[in-house]
Amino acid sequence: MQKELFLGDQKIVYYEKGKGVPFLILHGWGGSTSPVHNLKFQEILAKKGFRVFVISLPGFGDSSLPALKSDKDEITESVVSFADKLKLKRFFLYGHCFGGLIAIKIGRLHPQRVRGIVLCAVPSPFVVRATTKIGRPGLILYLLIAELSQLFLPPVFFFRRLRRWLHRQFKFYWRKRGTMWRAWQRMINKDFKEIFVDVEKMTLPVLILLGTKENPVIRNGANFFRRIPHSVSKIIIGANHSIQIDAPEKLVKEITQWLDKRVKPDYT
Repeated sequence: MQKELFLGDQKIVYYEKGKGVPFLILHGWGGSTSPVHNLKFQEILAKKGFRVFVISLPGFGDSSLPALKSDKDEITESVVSFADKLKLKRFFLYGHCFGGLIAIKIGRLHPQRVRGIVLCAVPSPFVVRATTKIGRPGLILYLLIAELSQLFLPPVFFFRRLRRWLHRQFKFYWRKRGTMWRAWQRMINKDFKEIFVDVEKMTLPVLILLGTKENPVIRNGANFFRRIPHSVSKIIIGANHSIQIDAPEKLVKEITQWLDKRVKPDYT
């Protein structure tokens, strides 16, 4: 069931399922933003004894746009405020694609709140930051390259899928009138050095997940995050970028095995 709460004037829409230790699911920027894409994954994870939240970040789905009234990183702060509102003292974070960068940022800024982080198909923050230097077309180009590199379908299906994907991206950017682009710039650029350049200083346990059909841009990101001292990297056979859609059972299996071996004393 879809729920909503308000953080001041900011409406956040989310789905909640299960009981136990909180697990917050942070979606990516493109096709993974629809909550329905994460509900099967949420259901399987909840059965393992977790209270799982699928959150629509500000400006995505039915959540309202960020206000941009100051120079704050409203996207990242909204996740922490969401946890505060629901009195979630400590929680796990799962971040898919760009959502993984938000998870890392929360882990660096609020390590006392985070039990562990799962990074699924997350790009290098340096690549993403570079797109912010050349404006919105840069991010669209990045997304286009990432999508094209994994499309190995017959031409008729290729062009159909490409057309639909481009339509979603351009509709998103131009209907939002640049608000989301500015919010994203603040998210990636604010405290960049302290958060990402010195990522080796991170002390939280981190699981890095990647599909065998992933594109080169994301594979480069996995290599970057392996610099985290307490990180473990796993490959999911047959999965592409949207692992939570392609292989939710395999995804949950890797997460629970990692928790049992690396993190269990902290969450039982």
